[in-house]
Amino acid sequence: MSLSKPKPALSFPALGDRVQHEQYGAGTVTLLDVYHTVVDFDGHGLRRFVTNRIVVERTDDPGPTPSERRAIAARRAKEERARVKAAALVEKVPVPSRRRRAKPDPEEASAPVAETAPETAAGTAVEILTEPAVETPA
Repeated sequence: MSLSKPKPALSFPALGDRVQHEQYGAGTVTLLDVYHTVVDFDGHGLRRFVTNRIVVERTDDPGPTPSERRAIAARRAKEERARVKAAALVEKVPVPSRRRRAKPDPEEASAPVAETAPETAAGTAVEILTEPAVETPA
């Protein structure tokens, strides 16, 4: 049985570092822990990666200016509002049910129905059996 020593903490990427990813481009590391690294990419928003699997390079790109950051935040907020509005519209539209209506049981329809008649002169109730009406197609 071998006892493995814990790996030393990596100094890269660190919180706030500007990084370059092959697929998403340039971004800023916004959250970093033992398991996950979250990077806010300039053109793709927040992405979460497994910390020990992320492949990024340090970049000298200064990132967006404050005015560009505000524009990016406004665009993302607008897209989020549109997404929420579309989801609300989808929920309000009634969806037809795919379940079939329960068909009446033919045995129940043809069974005689018991009715009780008013009491007779002798004071006892008489049970009357009647056949249910059967509809014939015209």
